[in-house]
Amino acid sequence: MLALAAGLREAGHFVRFATPKVFEANVQAAGVDFYPLAGDPSRFLSGPAGAWIRDVTRRPDFFEKNKIWTFCIAPGVRSDLRNIWDACRGFDSVICSPWYHIAPSLSEKLDRPCFFSTIMPGIWIPSAELPNPVAFSNEDTPARGSACRRSWRINMRALLAHLEILNEWRTNMLGLRPVSTLELLRSYRKSQFLLSYSASVLPKPGDWPANIHVTGFWFMNSTPNWGASAELTRFLEEHPNPLLVGFSSQVARDPEAFTRSVTAAVERSGKSAILLKGWGGLRQTDLPSRILLLDWLPYEWIVPRCSAFLHHGGCGSMAMALRHGIPNMAIPFAFDQMLWARRIAQLGLGPAPMNAEAIDVDHLTESLIAMTEDPGIKQRAAVMAKRISIEDGVRSAIQVIEETLNGKCRN
Repeated sequence: MLALAAGLREAGHFVRFATPKVFEANVQAAGVDFYPLAGDPSRFLSGPAGAWIRDVTRRPDFFEKNKIWTFCIAPGVRSDLRNIWDACRGFDSVICSPWYHIAPSLSEKLDRPCFFSTIMPGIWIPSAELPNPVAFSNEDTPARGSACRRSWRINMRALLAHLEILNEWRTNMLGLRPVSTLELLRSYRKSQFLLSYSASVLPKPGDWPANIHVTGFWFMNSTPNWGASAELTRFLEEHPNPLLVGFSSQVARDPEAFTRSVTAAVERSGKSAILLKGWGGLRQTDLPSRILLLDWLPYEWIVPRCSAFLHHGGCGSMAMALRHGIPNMAIPFAFDQMLWARRIAQLGLGPAPMNAEAIDVDHLTESLIAMTEDPGIKQRAAVMAKRISIEDGVRSAIQVIEETLNGKCRN
């Protein structure tokens, strides 16, 4: 989203970016206006409420009203919605995540088109060619057809969970009438969607409407005012082209055991590696000299200097590996991560995924060796990098936005 905001600014638009304060420095570095939202996503996602959401996303009773929903989730939703409307006042359009289903309401209030943006297929836009990306954790996923289309119903309760709060917000904050379940679903499916991934990795289904736009990946052009530390520079001189290992915001149920399994596989593979702690997913200090543990590194800088990338299956992590033509592999935890983990393997860009809570160290060791040494994987990764290099996802998204606001985009 920040890459898109920077692209819009460069195209001459005034852009405000509303996000928790923990990201203020990132937003300011991109040169766009910052508006603070409440909360700390790193604390939330690594705590009990974040773990609960991750663990139940594939269950039919996802977001049933219980204590976690009532006391941990709902208050944050209400707070976010109040702040979001304050951030949006006076603007011509809004581009937002689908989770609160607010784009149609903002469009109605502002009397201007607004957009949903997401890093995966919109999970309530059904298709007979693409299964629901968050509904399955095993190999029973239907490939296509009616069973595939039915898979999109599994998370319907997640769409409806916010309806009561959404209608409170519509009536009390926006001065709009409440909407019914059917109206909410129809407005969602008629909205403009900007999907920030590449059709080279996951083609757009033929049965999706014209208002769903697969734009290509959204990349930041640079990481300003950043330089490698002496420790990192020395490590890369002694261990060129290491593995990169990082799981971003994802935290295993037992982070210490998870880290031991991953580092044991790295050691057995004989490879050097940089491990990124992320939001607490990797926790260990007694490591050999050829494994370096760091809090954070900008992917734009470090990925081109690595031989392969082991990650959680996040779209952004995968995209960075593909952009720079290095093999990658995912150990997915939840959400859309299984979708991207499988696509990596299906396209021959890296080994098959592995269960995050049941890592087989021997199997992971073999996968790391294959990922860094298999010439077929390397060649396919290089070919994919060439395809992605001719795409400009940010420019494509901006074109859709500008054409829609000017009344030229088909619905």
